[in-house]
Amino acid sequence: MKWYLILLLGCFHWLMANSPGVSLLYPDIKINPLSGRVIDANGAAATNFQQWNLLRHVPQPEFILLKGETLRLQLVVSREAFRSLQIQPVPSLTVAVYHLGMVTQQRLTPGRYPDVLLPLRLDPRDGTVQITPMETVFLPSRKLEIFWLEISASSPVPKTTLPLRVHLVDGTTQTIPLHIRVVDATLPDPPVLIDFNEYGDKYLRALLPPEATEAEVLDADLAVFRFFRKHGGVLNPLPYKSQRGTARRGMVPRLLNDDLLNPELDWDFFDRRFGRYFDGSAFSDGQPLHHFYLPFNPNWPAPFELYFEDREKYEQIWAAFARAFREHFEAKGWTRTIFQIYCNQKPNPKNRIPWHLDEPKGVEDYRALRYYAELTHRVFGADSPVPFKFRIDIAHFFCNKHRGNPQKDFRVNRGFGILEPVDIWVISIHSLTAITARLKARQLQEAGREVWVYGNTPALEESGPSTLGRIYQTYFNGWNGFLVWKTFTYQTEVEKSKDFVANILTVQGKPQLLPSLRLKMLRQALEDLQWLEWLIQQQKTDRETVTAQLKSLQDADYSHWWQFRQTLHQIRSEVFQQ
Repeated sequence: MKWYLILLLGCFHWLMANSPGVSLLYPDIKINPLSGRVIDANGAAATNFQQWNLLRHVPQPEFILLKGETLRLQLVVSREAFRSLQIQPVPSLTVAVYHLGMVTQQRLTPGRYPDVLLPLRLDPRDGTVQITPMETVFLPSRKLEIFWLEISASSPVPKTTLPLRVHLVDGTTQTIPLHIRVVDATLPDPPVLIDFNEYGDKYLRALLPPEATEAEVLDADLAVFRFFRKHGGVLNPLPYKSQRGTARRGMVPRLLNDDLLNPELDWDFFDRRFGRYFDGSAFSDGQPLHHFYLPFNPNWPAPFELYFEDREKYEQIWAAFARAFREHFEAKGWTRTIFQIYCNQKPNPKNRIPWHLDEPKGVEDYRALRYYAELTHRVFGADSPVPFKFRIDIAHFFCNKHRGNPQKDFRVNRGFGILEPVDIWVISIHSLTAITARLKARQLQEAGREVWVYGNTPALEESGPSTLGRIYQTYFNGWNGFLVWKTFTYQTEVEKSKDFVANILTVQGKPQLLPSLRLKMLRQALEDLQWLEWLIQQQKTDRETVTAQLKSLQDADYSHWWQFRQTLHQIRSEVFQQ
């Protein structure tokens, strides 16, 4: 009888793990809680997610992590069956839980997409997850409750069990035991970075009341910069008004006199706000920001009118301010952050600038950018230990759309040569589809330039694999990083733009910075690359094999992604055998 009871008990556990009400999924699979179906590459509700339920394949899943690595999973429960969630605390593991909500974009069909991730509090006594009501994102018509789970540890942990208990309305409880081991190894730094571009620091106005104290401003700013470091990138707020070019208050040192040729600058607040990012003391790993915008542009520090009226004085003012910045930064020892000089203006009623400096369109624009690149190099000097570099963002590179156009086609307009002094090239991904364009971009890198890509920020309506694929593509093409051109939104009904990856929303009467599902997926892609780089370093694989594997995922269906995840899981088991 003993064997019969064992078989019966095993069947019981299998049935519980395969309950139609509860599923455990990898992070790539993007589900619409309203329809209950997986979102495919075109934004439509397609596959039934149950076939990707880990519990159908392994009722008691086991995971192996490296120190500092994060295990990301999705727990999906039928809304009509769900009562509560409990995650029993394990002292050696850090657990974060987010509730997936919706964003409305009227320009899209069907118009509502899963994106907002609201962090939930766990009761420290028994791990009960405290659900926060928020009807603007957790719509009453949803079919599913979806929880995003993040599990990590900063030091080695022997095999331990983290129980997830899903309490159902019928009075039953489904327990999912996650078996986790953290090994004594550390992931390398991400091989590519994300630039989270933002225009000024409006995020502080969204997070704080007008009467906020200076200490509150500094604390909020620190939390935001740490948030984006945690998500694998660099928050890069432009410190001047994008078209006027005037400096933004609180983001540049204060000018104490009226003599622009001999400026006296008050660095006190600037140093207290930004210095901690440049020396690394703001971050747990002690690493400073990779890069940061400076306020230099055609209308700062010298008014642009002088460019036409008195070019010599215009350049002398640039030189005087550059000297002050250089001397101060060298004295502070801020030598590990790349300080970017970037001209964002286009012809606009708010300025008198005749060129398209952002996304230049033709030869005259290129010549203007060359002027500012050479001016930057001249006034900051090449011998400083502080890296000052000139950056451009360019949409028309070697794109086929403008092939043969004497203004826009680099093949015929000598743009490549005109812009030779530029240090950092941020190129539209649409301009890099042709092999000729990619080869030219690689020539830039071989000459010591950085090449980043930008385009559409991961879209609300795109599938999970599409979002991860943006990072993989950046990696296997060899680019330095990926630019998210607009970082924040401040409302759940997005009319003007869907290009954002973070939300600042009011939660229970208080503004709160919330990640998006797309941001978490971008971070997962970076961590995938870190793991693959670790395997390369340990000679467990080679770069050619990794590149071929990642390329095979481009436009692949979910079955290929499932196999990819399963393969990575199997490799871990083989590398770290008991």
